[in-house]
Order: sequence, then C-alpha cells, then structure tokens
Amino acid sequence: MTLAGNLLVFAAFVKDPQLRAKVGNVFILNLALADFIVGINSLTINNILRYYGNWPFGKVICTVYMIFDYSATLQSTFAIVLISLDRYLLVTMELKYRTFMTHRKAYFLVAFTWFSSLIFFIVPILGYPLWSANPWEPHYDVSCWSGVVYIKSYNIVTIVYGFVFPGLLLIVFNMVVFLNIRKRSGGLVRSRQIAPSTYSTQVTADPLQESSLQDGQDANAASGSTGGQGDNAQRKTQWKARDAEAQEEVMIQQASREKRRALRKDKKAAATLAMIVTAYIISWLPYYVAQLIYVFSDITISTLTWRITYYITWSNSALNPLLYAIASPRMRQDFIELLCIWKRCQKRF
Repeated sequence: MTLAGNLLVFAAFVKDPQLRAKVGNVFILNLALADFIVGINSLTINNILRYYGNWPFGKVICTVYMIFDYSATLQSTFAIVLISLDRYLLVTMELKYRTFMTHRKAYFLVAFTWFSSLIFFIVPILGYPLWSANPWEPHYDVSCWSGVVYIKSYNIVTIVYGFVFPGLLLIVFNMVVFLNIRKRSGGLVRSRQIAPSTYSTQVTADPLQESSLQDGQDANAASGSTGGQGDNAQRKTQWKARDAEAQEEVMIQQASREKRRALRKDKKAAATLAMIVTAYIISWLPYYVAQLIYVFSDITISTLTWRITYYITWSNSALNPLLYAIASPRMRQDFIELLCIWKRCQKRF
C-alpha cells in the first residue's frame, strides 16, 4: 500500500503539468519520495526479516539498509517541516511569495535536507567501529543492528534533532498560519458587514439627487435663463462623482472577492497541512516515547514493543498519499484518472 500510494503521487506529477508548476508541490513530491523509500527499504526488508526469522543479507546490505531506513524516516519529518515553511511564507509574504520562493530554491531546500539526513546517520553508523574502544557488532547472519543505537548520548541527540527541533518549528509555523488566517477571516467579515450599509446609503441618496436634478431641469426649461448653463455644469460634476464612486465600489468588491478566494485556498492548504502534521505526530509519538523511556529510565523495552513502534511509524508513509487525495481535489482527480482507465469508472467518482 505504501509503494502503490506513493507511486500514484509520482504518476500524478508526471501526468499533470499544473501540479508540477506549483512550487509548493515540490515539497509534497519530496515527502512522497521519502515515504516511497521507507516502503521499499524499511517495510520490505523488515517483512523479509520477519519471514525468515534472521538477517539473511550480510553486513554490507545491513549497513545500507540502516542508513536509508533512518535517513528516509528523518527526511519524512524534514519534508513536513518544509511544507509548513512553505505555508508560513505564503501567508506572511503574500504577493512577494511568488518572486521569493522559486523552484530552484525549493529544490535546494529539498537537497539540503536530504544531505543533512544522510550525513546525520552515515557518520555515526560507519564511524562507530572506528572510534569506539570496544565496538559492539551483531552477527550479521542473524541480526542487523549498529552498536551506536545503544549509546544513550547519541539517542538524546537523535531525539532533539529528529523530533524536538522539527516539532518546535512545526508549532511556530502552523501557529503563525492559523493566526494569520483567523485575522484575515475576521477582517473580511467586518468588511462584508460594512459594505452593505455603505451601498444602501448610496442607493437611498440617488432618488433625492435625481429628483433635485429633475426639478432643476424643469426650472431651467421654464425660465430659460442663462443660469441654466451653470446648473448643467454642476449636474455633470455630480454625475462624474457618482460614476467615480461606482467604479471605486466595483474595484473594492473585486478586491474583496480576490481576498476571499485567496483565503479559501489558504484554508484548504492549512487543512491539508494540519492533517499531515496530526498523522505525523500520532505515528511518531510512540517511538519517541519508547526512546525517552529507554534513555532516561531503567525500564527494559521488549523487542516486540520496539517492532510495534517501528511499524506504527512506517504506517505514516502509507497514510500520507490518502491525505493528499482527501484534501486536494486536483490530485484526487488525477488518482481517479490513473486508476480508472475506462470512462465509466471515472464517472462513478
């Protein structure tokens, strides 16, 4: 399910140029890539390990497996942080966002987070046998572990770098997005309450102006005095003022509609992000709670408990494509078109 769901995401990006054109979708694609690696590396190899009951691949593949397992799961966390950062920049920079956040910058951020994730685990896993006085290594024909995971100081650094630091960034970014949307929503409500009263004032004033102008026309026609030219000029000035006010009203209403449309888009994007972040927290919390218990207490955590936390964590990689389909109508339509080859199937959805 993890592989199939994220392959659908890749296919949707290849199929739909509008998905590729939006800079923020680069970070969605990055998350799908990390989730796909979790599916093809972590889940697949662990299922083989569970089937055979021992590690059948040797030391080299074990080392590669551990590096990509830890790096891809950490990159999933960083990918969610990048999505939150993108939403944060969008709501705070507004019109400046399009010129600031380019595809090149997005790809650079993705590459940088992948590099930092890989380095964070390559160095300790490969370096542990070199700097440790008494390195512990498993029998690679039986199990696949690295002795570095039993060093408590390393586990503390992993908790801070992989959970606490990203968690704080997620809280800050999403709180700013939430407060910004709430503020803009309140402003639009107030403007919509004020606008009808202004418009009604103009409407009720128009009949009086028209009657006074008509009276002026009748008086001028009856008297035929030369003062009618001045009244005509005054009437033209009044009509021009009314036209200017009408044009201004149309511009205000158009700007208000554009703001409401932008606000709706931001609300949908924020809802998508909220679902992804919530799923991430639920999936990762059991693992980090177990890790905290291991580091700061003498309680022994069973192998079965560790395995359960691993699978709960990996399940997040299968859940994310479903969240994209739920929250994004365009991606959902792309999924339907990819899965339903015949048109009758597409019409059902």
